[in-house]
Amino acid sequence: MLLSRREKPFNSEHYLFEFKWDGYRCLYFFRNGKTFVQSRNYKDLLPAFPELEQVSQFIDAESFIMDGEICYFNSEGQTDIGLLQQRFMQTKKSKIPEKRVTLIVWDLLSINGQDIYLKPLKDRKKQLNAIVLEENEVFYLSPYLLAEGKKLYEIAQNKNMEGIVAKQLDSPYEFKRSKYWHKIKLWQYTEALIAGYTRNFSSLAVIKEGIFIGKVKPALPASDWKTLCDFLPSIKTNKPEFTTSVNQRDYKNIIWVKQAIKCKIRYTEITSHHTFRHGYITKLILT
Repeated sequence: MLLSRREKPFNSEHYLFEFKWDGYRCLYFFRNGKTFVQSRNYKDLLPAFPELEQVSQFIDAESFIMDGEICYFNSEGQTDIGLLQQRFMQTKKSKIPEKRVTLIVWDLLSINGQDIYLKPLKDRKKQLNAIVLEENEVFYLSPYLLAEGKKLYEIAQNKNMEGIVAKQLDSPYEFKRSKYWHKIKLWQYTEALIAGYTRNFSSLAVIKEGIFIGKVKPALPASDWKTLCDFLPSIKTNKPEFTTSVNQRDYKNIIWVKQAIKCKIRYTEITSHHTFRHGYITKLILT
């Protein structure tokens, strides 16, 4: 079940509100003593995260299907998608790394051979809580607040999290993008200079204080975006106007321009590679 988007937090007695965890979404299957951890593209993630096989020990059921997120917490106690990706690439099947991942679960779709995904979310939550024997560093239930979305949003801000999720209490589980569940991201903003554009104008290359900080997607009014696309070819240059080395992969398909235009960028975080996650250009700034 995928999330629709809302821009601002809200309060409603018809909703529960959870943190938006930054990890790998998965479905956790357990049946006949065997575990299968399914990614969004239907791959088994258990070989990469073998410690998750333990989760079934903490559930009082012969078989079940749960929905959740595989997360890696850094030394500051925050989920870190970059470190999770590194862990995914480094895992040896014969050895569980010292630093383990955590499965954060928020939904129950089937229990002891009975599908319950059409039941209201509030009832599925109750059944999920009832079968959990223990929570620990490898597995726990996603905490939530009833009705108070603005309060949880503020907590997420203080924790530097990605955002929150709003879920309608009477919602069934739909295997598609749903109007019943909403993601509300925590945005950060900064200013940068446009340094280039991709050949199909799908994104812009930007720099800040002389450093290349990656590509951002357009989120401008249509008229502003058209004007920008018409103007940029007129200020093309043969090479980028900065000295910072850039990964050759990042150069691909970029046409460089003179740094004449400042823009406002919306993003969720700066990655360990000093680029934007979910970066969008939202405004052109006159200088």
